[in-house]
Amino acid sequence: MITALSVLIKRFSLSFCCIGFSFIFFCQINYLSGQLLPSDIKNDWWVTGKVAALERKQHKVKFNLHVTSVSSAQTSDIKINSNLAAIKKVRLTWHQTEHLVNEGDVIRAKVKLKPAFGTYNQAGFNYHQWLVSQYIQATGYVKTLDVLTRYENSLANWRAQHHLFVTELTSKLEQQGYLLALNSGQRDKLSSTDWSLLQQTGTAHLMAVSGFHVGLVYLWAYLIVLTIIKVKRAVQYQFQPTFHFACKPQKIAAFTGLSIAWLFGFYTGLALPALRACVMLSVFISFYLSARHTSVCYRLVLSASIILLIDPFAPLSISFWLSFIAVGILIISYRIFTSHLAQTQSQDFSKSSSTDWFRSVFHRLGIKIMGLVAIQVLLFLLFIPAHWLLLGQVQTISIVANLLSLPYLSLTVIPLSILAVPLSIVSQALSFDLLVLANALMELNIKLLSRLQASDLNVQLILNPFDFVSSVVAMLLVLICLLVFTSRFKLIALCLLGLLFIPHSQQGLKIHMLDVGQGTAIVIENNAEAVLYDTGASFQSGFNFAQSTIAPFLKQRRLSLKAVIVSHTDNDHSGGVAYLNKHFADIDWLYSKAPKQLSLTGQSQGHICTEGQRFNWLNLNWQIIAPKSSWLNDNKINDNNLSCVVKVTDDTLTLLLTGDIESWAEKQLIKHHQSKLNADIALVPHHGSKTSSSSVFVQSIQAQHWLVSRGRFNRFGHPADDVVQRLQQVGGHIWDTGHSGQVTFNFSNGQPTKISVQSYLEKWPTKWWQNSLTSN
Repeated sequence: MITALSVLIKRFSLSFCCIGFSFIFFCQINYLSGQLLPSDIKNDWWVTGKVAALERKQHKVKFNLHVTSVSSAQTSDIKINSNLAAIKKVRLTWHQTEHLVNEGDVIRAKVKLKPAFGTYNQAGFNYHQWLVSQYIQATGYVKTLDVLTRYENSLANWRAQHHLFVTELTSKLEQQGYLLALNSGQRDKLSSTDWSLLQQTGTAHLMAVSGFHVGLVYLWAYLIVLTIIKVKRAVQYQFQPTFHFACKPQKIAAFTGLSIAWLFGFYTGLALPALRACVMLSVFISFYLSARHTSVCYRLVLSASIILLIDPFAPLSISFWLSFIAVGILIISYRIFTSHLAQTQSQDFSKSSSTDWFRSVFHRLGIKIMGLVAIQVLLFLLFIPAHWLLLGQVQTISIVANLLSLPYLSLTVIPLSILAVPLSIVSQALSFDLLVLANALMELNIKLLSRLQASDLNVQLILNPFDFVSSVVAMLLVLICLLVFTSRFKLIALCLLGLLFIPHSQQGLKIHMLDVGQGTAIVIENNAEAVLYDTGASFQSGFNFAQSTIAPFLKQRRLSLKAVIVSHTDNDHSGGVAYLNKHFADIDWLYSKAPKQLSLTGQSQGHICTEGQRFNWLNLNWQIIAPKSSWLNDNKINDNNLSCVVKVTDDTLTLLLTGDIESWAEKQLIKHHQSKLNADIALVPHHGSKTSSSSVFVQSIQAQHWLVSRGRFNRFGHPADDVVQRLQQVGGHIWDTGHSGQVTFNFSNGQPTKISVQSYLEKWPTKWWQNSLTSN
């Protein structure tokens, strides 16, 4: 079927191209038609649909729901608008401790929904793009849930039951989380410590079933089946010398390996990375079995076409590009190796003596081993710029960890843990023995990763936007040198990689209000150094904005963090303290009350934030104007009013940072420091809460730019309408992370009146799925 499709595509290529573009455009329109309106967010809804992609955590489950119907959950009937009725897929969270729902179940749930959105920053994970790539149109949480139909005999239900069985089988093994992730894609048993180790060593990708796992299953199945067939036919040939083989063993092994790869994909849930790998394998093996000769590029294009037909938004996922780049690099590496091997084997050793013959055998064996090593090195050299280009950074520790762990796990832990799954149906005892062996081998790998984590090998190579062109040029020149020039010029390719390491120093004063949802994180930057005001929130799941947003931002811009100011102890302001304290050494800390997560080490210093203090960071003047020292011991004053209020000044800038102060603290500031409140740029207190930003206070500031750091669709209603009106009456532009995403202020040296402003959603190039965000 695939070969027939390829013939049609070749004959009607232009027509298929037009159809493809039309299909993608239709899918985009269909996705955008299911966007929630602001009025829909306030209401509860009954949704009916089928459960998929279920993830269990300690006290909650997350799953995708393929929606079949939506109705109002209010006492009075509410008309269902066309946008709400067009929703086809939502991602839901249900806080419950028992396994009451499984994949494949049809449920009816009372839910609270929000549109698909995320945080929008220059660096860090783009959650909204990930939701779009999964075709998820809304997110929300479950209030009540009823299971309408349980599919006891469905593949999804059997898979869920077998996952529970394997979980119980491995319950006594120390490395249970790793084994379950490798053989079935279950990652809920991995602890936060496990994830920290995997992320810091760059091996977290091994815990998600991807093309690597599917390819490994195919390779092992191919080799095992091919060996069995050759042994069987060798035995048959001994008894029947005239026996003729109807089919090549390689083709039988290839077809069997492909079938087993698809079975493995279905068992693990056939996530999109696994599906892409299965499709690519099917295309390449179909041409091999049919003996049709086509170029590798054509097969890759055909694979991409089929994948886009199945998953039109696949290119929004970085793994889509990495998978094709990896296959392309592997093919190039293999061809270079085989051509070199052919040249070596063309030498005639037949007339040599026995000693020369043995020497030639060892020589050929050495050439093959060196060739395999050369393929690994070539993959390493070519994949680094590709990985760097797409992900923005490369860690030296991850390079070492993957070079050591990938071959080791590929030959030991992964095949053993995967083989144990089908064996558990036949013999639980044998399956458990394999898992015990895999557990012991996995422990060795964990010890290796732990030593790498504790070593001094970790150096991060960061890519900022200025490096993009040099990265592309370097990768293209390396490929040209390797494929075109003779061996003496191939050394030039290695030298050209130096283009990737050209530093671009950050000059001038900049203020960045990062989008960290319902929280605050403001970075003041000057000449490659930075001070951070507040750290965003952290959550029980282990997610924190310091790790997901602040740290990637600092690293991408190559900023050295000099100090962190924690305005007060509320989680949305101090949630990232623990991560920053662990990963950024020798910095100054300023706080009104010391956060519990803070443990000073090395040359780090802590200062209590009190009125009258002055600091000089980044060649700027930092003056503390609140709280008074007497307030810190007054139990009647809440934490919000103890926020560290800072005024930052120089010839170019006057910035006022206010934390979460409320009307009481505002009155105190007006009483004692009214003359110091005037500022060019001011952070609106308490995210724009109605308990703050009194008329007298905002009139005393008279800012040209007001900063509102808050989460879109937040449940507190920030910023309050009254506050927005008061700010508009005073004048000045209101910059809101809920509408603008990250906001950056650029100051021209020596020209205090010239301030250029960029916002992620409004000024920078936006994606097609973000247009609705800027309009609401």
